[in-house]
Amino acid sequence: MGWEQRGNNFYYYRKEREGSSVRSIYVGGSETATLISQLEELQREEAQERREGQRRELAKHEQQDATIEAASRLIDTIKDATLIAGGFHQHKRQWRKRRT
Repeated sequence: MGWEQRGNNFYYYRKEREGSSVRSIYVGGSETATLISQLEELQREEAQERREGQRRELAKHEQQDATIEAASRLIDTIKDATLIAGGFHQHKRQWRKRRT
């Protein structure tokens, strides 16, 4: 997207992708084109801010998931230690009381 010089004048073109080719669409060369280019720049900035906010939110959720996963592993370790101390053992992923 942007301004292109044709001869001594500048014109604003919008680029659109169609399959593997890019097509230039003439927008204008006057004040209207200047306003449209500024509006499109604001829209790009807003989209970038939205993406950054989503990335921050995702990072926060990933950190919470990691904390939950660590707590789950700790709980499993404590459970296993308690069962072993109580005289149990695992047989084919099942906890069974040891025969004495």
